[in-house]
Amino acid sequence: MELTWAAFSAIWTLAAWFLARGCLRMVKRWDDVGEINNGLGYLLRRETHPTAFALACKFNRFMSLLGFLFVMFGIAVTIGWIVKAL
Repeated sequence: MELTWAAFSAIWTLAAWFLARGCLRMVKRWDDVGEINNGLGYLLRRETHPTAFALACKFNRFMSLLGFLFVMFGIAVTIGWIVKAL
C-alpha cells in the first residue's frame, strides 16, 4: 500500500512540475510577444494595458512559485513513502 501512495505522490509531483514549468514558459512567451491572447477574441497588449499585463505576468509567476513549492513538498512525501515501504 505504501508503494501505491509513493506512486500517487510521484505523479502529483510530476504534475506540479509540469504546471510550474508551463507557467514560467507562458510568462516568457508573453514577455517576448508583448501580448496575451486567450484564443477566444480577447487580446491584452502591453502597450494598451500595462497594469493588467503586468498583473497577469505576476500572477503566473506566483502560480509557478506555488507549483515549485508543491514539487518540493511532493519530493519529500514521495521519499517518505518509499522509505516507509522499504
